[in-house]
Amino acid sequence: MQRQFTTTQKKPTPKKQGARRTPKERAEAIVADVERYDIDTRDAVLVALKNLTFHKSGGGGYFPVEEMPTRVAEYERELHRVVTQAESGERVTKSWVGEEYDKAARTVIELEDTSALPDFFRDGIITLLNLFAADTGARLWRETTEGDGETGGYSIDTLARMFKNHSWHRLEIERKKDLADLISAVLNHPGTPVGIFNALTDRIGEFKYDKCAPEFIRHVLACKPTED
Repeated sequence: MQRQFTTTQKKPTPKKQGARRTPKERAEAIVADVERYDIDTRDAVLVALKNLTFHKSGGGGYFPVEEMPTRVAEYERELHRVVTQAESGERVTKSWVGEEYDKAARTVIELEDTSALPDFFRDGIITLLNLFAADTGARLWRETTEGDGETGGYSIDTLARMFKNHSWHRLEIERKKDLADLISAVLNHPGTPVGIFNALTDRIGEFKYDKCAPEFIRHVLACKPTED
């Protein structure tokens, strides 16, 4: 199913028929709707909901009792604001960069999830996003504050900032492999003949049963002198 993230151009969501939902119910519906709302919006609504719940329950005793009604009213207004903005398609969060970067980031994320593209194209987008994030050190993939990976997603706000701050970045799509990487690739390849596998793992010694990872092979190459 294709996700359709809210934008400022979308029409407001029609009101639910029957009994009116409370702000808490509306907030919970937004947090659960991973198809319509991006991770930044869902997380902002969840934070507002948790803040209100915390203060309604007494604020953990950190604040004077006489302040609590004012604090509860403040967080009720904040929850109503973010819920209303999200439902109407307005941006709840800000990336603090130009609108063109926000639009570009939103387009990329929507492309990644559209069913109109073949799988190999979507996989390519995901690969580039992950490489870009790893190369720049950005936390592009985010989870909600609940830490639930099933409701995580790519942050449009973060990607927009990455586009702005790394517009001239050169991405090395395929890192050059050193000798340890090449040996590891041979050892882990299902088509490697048994004789070659045994000959190589005999030299690796105690590391032969640890999946022949490049870091272990690199250690062996550095520590063991080559024998004739």
